[in-house]
Amino acid sequence: MLLMVVMITISVLWMADPSRRSRPPAPADVGAGDAPDGEGELAVDESGLVAPGVLCRACGYNLQGLAPDGLCPECSTPTARSLRGDLLKYCAPSWLRRLQVGLLWIIVGIIVQAVLMSAMPILAGVVSGVTAAAGLPSGGAMMTTIMVAFGLLMGGLNVLYVIGAWLVTERDPGRADDEPVLSARRLARYGIAAAVISGPLQTVWQQGGRAGWAAATPGVVAALVVVAITVLGVATIVGWVSFLVYMRRLVLRIPQRALARHARIVMWGYGSYMSLGLIVGVLAFTAFPGGTPPAAAVTPQTMSLPVIVLAVGACLMVPAGLLFEIWAVVLFFFCRNALRDVESQTRTHAWEASVPIVGESEPA
Repeated sequence: MLLMVVMITISVLWMADPSRRSRPPAPADVGAGDAPDGEGELAVDESGLVAPGVLCRACGYNLQGLAPDGLCPECSTPTARSLRGDLLKYCAPSWLRRLQVGLLWIIVGIIVQAVLMSAMPILAGVVSGVTAAAGLPSGGAMMTTIMVAFGLLMGGLNVLYVIGAWLVTERDPGRADDEPVLSARRLARYGIAAAVISGPLQTVWQQGGRAGWAAATPGVVAALVVVAITVLGVATIVGWVSFLVYMRRLVLRIPQRALARHARIVMWGYGSYMSLGLIVGVLAFTAFPGGTPPAAAVTPQTMSLPVIVLAVGACLMVPAGLLFEIWAVVLFFFCRNALRDVESQTRTHAWEASVPIVGESEPA
């Protein structure tokens, strides 16, 4: 069911891709799809004025009917800067810099979370040794408190993803604000933010299963918690899939087809891996209070089907998660480098040697 939701989301985003819709023929929409690497034709009509549908690359003002050698009435950016298509090298450098900063936030978030996840077993072993030496029962209140604190910390680190995604998905000022309500850019912004709530909620409920109070929670409340975790989890998956769809469209505007292919692979892999994790989590929360099977249920003689499914799912999630987390970091790193190169192109293109860079004053 969850895999179907992800597949339907990808299909809807693909159908809603603005590059698939017909646009005025004047702006050379190079890079929005699988366009060649060459320069776009000047977006002017038969009379030599700016053609319909051309927006200022700096502020989005409609430049139709203006002289190509004039200035934007809204922000005084030279009109010539907006006449050569949709490649990122014709966009405002300040916007391109924000894309790079956003990707850096996401890369740092992935690496920090991976380091903490690797350190967690060591911390658990140290706590178990200390409690055993002190004669305390293992897995007691101390371990539960540490695990809850760790889960809240991991959930808090999702804020890094939200900041990064918010910067990367900032609307291109040179594009019309006519995108669908459920566009990839908007879904990525708000879907990834759901992880800030779902992560801590899932951790607290899971530790409640170990502590015993989850089993004592009224059935209606427990069901609502599981539903909330499921809905927030689906929103997070849709957010990340949408983000990778949007990243693919961005790199096609560089254009970098190799990065676009990797973005598509990571999109499917990430979506499938996260869907598997959510399915395993929902099964666990449904079968056991707090999603944690009792110790008596994991012996070879008493293992039930839910326990077996959870064990197999967990075994599949670890290598899949490691693979696609590393792949995503490498992808975002190369995307960031490509965007930095594109930003430098905005300063070195011969056609704009006499055109001031957007947002920068001319030397005195």
